[in-house]
Order: sequence, then C-alpha cells, then structure tokens
Amino acid sequence: MSEAKTRRIVAPRESVDIVTVSMPKTQIMSILKTLAPAISTDDFSESGPRICFYDNHVISSSSTLMIRIPLEMKVEPGLVHFADLRTAIDHASGDTISLSITKDSPPKLIMRADSTDEKKRSSALNVELPYLYLNDALRFRSVLETAEITANEEDTFIPLPDDFQRGLELCLMSSTKEDVGKAYVNLLNVKDDLIQSTDKRRASQYRLNSPLEESFQLHITVAEKLVKLPKLSGYKITGGYWVQFITAEPIKDVGRPIYAARLRTDVPYPDFTSILNPAHTTKIVLPVDKLKEPLELMANFTKGQLSYEWHTNTIRIRNKSMELRSGTGNRLINFKIQSDEIVTEDKFKISLLPEFLLAALDGADTMLIPNGDSVRHVLLCSDKFIQAIMTGVIPKEEQASE
Repeated sequence: MSEAKTRRIVAPRESVDIVTVSMPKTQIMSILKTLAPAISTDDFSESGPRICFYDNHVISSSSTLMIRIPLEMKVEPGLVHFADLRTAIDHASGDTISLSITKDSPPKLIMRADSTDEKKRSSALNVELPYLYLNDALRFRSVLETAEITANEEDTFIPLPDDFQRGLELCLMSSTKEDVGKAYVNLLNVKDDLIQSTDKRRASQYRLNSPLEESFQLHITVAEKLVKLPKLSGYKITGGYWVQFITAEPIKDVGRPIYAARLRTDVPYPDFTSILNPAHTTKIVLPVDKLKEPLELMANFTKGQLSYEWHTNTIRIRNKSMELRSGTGNRLINFKIQSDEIVTEDKFKISLLPEFLLAALDGADTMLIPNGDSVRHVLLCSDKFIQAIMTGVIPKEEQASE
C-alpha cells in the first residue's frame, strides 16, 4: 500500500506532538470543501492529491488552479493526503478537531477528534497520516514560490467588474476542451472590457461593465470552476504565472479564499470583429420563452449528431412565425411557433444546430441574419453579449423555394 493511502488509528500521543491548530469540525470540513476544486487528480509521488500547510495558509493546487485559505498556525510547511484527512474528519464523532505534527522521522500529522459532550469524551479519536515536508516536495514548493504569498494580501487586489463571472459563463459555451491543433480554442481571452472565446464553430464576446487594467487568458477548465465560485471582487497578476482572485464576502467558517488561475498571455488570439459586426443584417427578436422547450426536445432528439447537412436541422422564419425541424428519414421532429415578437418582411431558411441555439438563448434574445445570398453564420445577441454560430449551407434552389 502506498504512503498516500496509509492511515491507522493510534492511541493519544504525548508531548512529542506540536499542536498547530484546533477548530470546530464544521469549520475544517468547510475549509476542505472550499479547497476541493483545486485538488490534483495526478497522484505523482511528491504531492498528488494533497493539501499544503504553509505560511499561515492551507493550500490546494492542481496544474491549473490554486486555492489558498488563511489559517493561523505554527507548523513546518508540509503536505498531507487530502482524501485521507477528509475521510478521517468526516467519520470522526467529535465536534472539535485538533491537528498536530509529530517530531518523528518521518513526521506524521495527527488528527484528534474530541467532543464537548461529556458522554463522548472518553472516546476521543486519533488518526495518524503521513506528513511530507515541503522541502522534500520540490515540485509543489516551486509552484508556491511563483504565487508570491504575502501578508495583508486583501489590500493588493484590483477591483474586478461585477459581471466578470457572468461573462465567463456565457463565453464558455463557445470554448472547447478538444485538441484541434489551435491552443486558443481552449482559452477565454480577457482584454480591456471584453471576454472572447471561439471553438471554430462559434465565436462569443461579452462586454464587461468596466475594463480590466491587465489582460490575460484562462483555460476552459479553470473558467468552468471560477463561474461556480462565490462572487469574486478583485484580481491581481503575480510573477507572470498566476492571475489571482478574491471573494467579495467572507465564506462562513472559511474567510476570504484566494483563487489563483494559471496565467496565459502568449497565445495569439484571432480577431473575429468582422464576423461579430457585419455591415448589414436583418434583426429578428426571438420569443425566448416559447423557443426553449422545443429546442430542448430537439437537442435531445439529435443528441451527439453535430451534423451541418442543411436538411438535418432547419429553421424557417416568416413574419410572426417560426418553424423548427430536426432529423432525417423516418426520424423527424417539427415545431411551429406563432409569436407577435417575430417581425420581418423577409423569409429565411437557416440550417442551425438546436443545441447551439438553445445554449445561446441563455444570454441572447435577438437574432441577426447577415444579408446576402448565402448565410454562413447567424448572430445571437443582447445588449452585452453576442455570439456567431456557424450554419449549414442551404442550396440556392432550396432558399428560393421559400
């Protein structure tokens, strides 16, 4: 059994231990829950899925995200296996948890669970876990050195636009984890007052309430985690390696965590301004509430079939009506929607993936159709958000039949 998986229950130890911190069980469980998004899944020998006690902080770190929580304690910096510690604390019946480091060689972390209930005090639990000194974890130590951890950090953050996470959320839909030979498709580009993304089939842009002082790029896996965090209010870039964020308000039992995302600034990002700002378009207000349910059914009906054959997914638009069709052969699904919101003097037939249109409606309520003989993309937009979606090419004779 590997050292990271070794855990044994021991009798209470004597004065060879150095008590580092004691707190309610609910508090330390909240801390571990907050650290979880940055726990590495790579169980390499020197750190793997561990947390680090360092300079009055407890820290988790993966290859793309680091989370730091201030925690007053006196301890030789080191690491302990995250899952083992969480399991031990979770199963402890006591309501107070004490953590201490032994002077043994190699050192151990002792987790002691005590109870304020007189009836349970005689059943205090001690669990012993391997403790790896930071000086022996060169890889983790080098990561921490780039984070530039200092005292009174809360005063060093630059205000973040209050809609930053919403912008990330909307632009995530046109980013991808796939390796398609272009690094920018895995990144969200944050520059001035814009967040941008593209996966070659879609391109999105969100205009923030205020510009950022510094530009950076975030990997999609980091952005996915940032949008799920409590509201973020400040950021700073440290050492050219990390863009760090801090929460607007303290989290109960945790304080104000600092989330550091691996920084990218070196990937050339495509300019798709001309696509998002065509000279001439036809504007159609969409009946969003009426569209969502049919599109959900259509997306499930064609799930996994990202076909751009024009006859597979079509939308016919006329004044005050919209007809949606998905499928081929004997597997067809059709919806017709009547709405006074749809106002147009022209008729359109567009080939568009239902799941793309459905996702865009989370931030858009208007469709812009570029004028011309052949529609290669449409735009979905609102006041602050715009997304270009590639469409299938419908033959001219089919367009004419409309």
